[in-house]
Amino acid sequence: MLLLHTRRINAEFLPDIIAMFRARGWTIISPAEAYADPLYARQPATLPAGESILWALAREAKFSTLRYPAEDDLYEKPILDALGF
Repeated sequence: MLLLHTRRINAEFLPDIIAMFRARGWTIISPAEAYADPLYARQPATLPAGESILWALAREAKFSTLRYPAEDDLYEKPILDALGF
């Protein structure tokens, strides 16, 4: 799932973003097809607390690299810099 807010910058770069994902082997599917995945039928034992159900399930599974989804450039900038963004 990719969430994009209605912003001009997102509209301007959407074709590039789609091309990048496709070049990396991603397949674009409809929301109906995505939500048909059995993962979305699962219910976490804890409330997502404002985050996604998938994040709550990952937290429940104790993924070692899980971090709060709203973390800022302290975590993201080095990764994006290494990718050339």
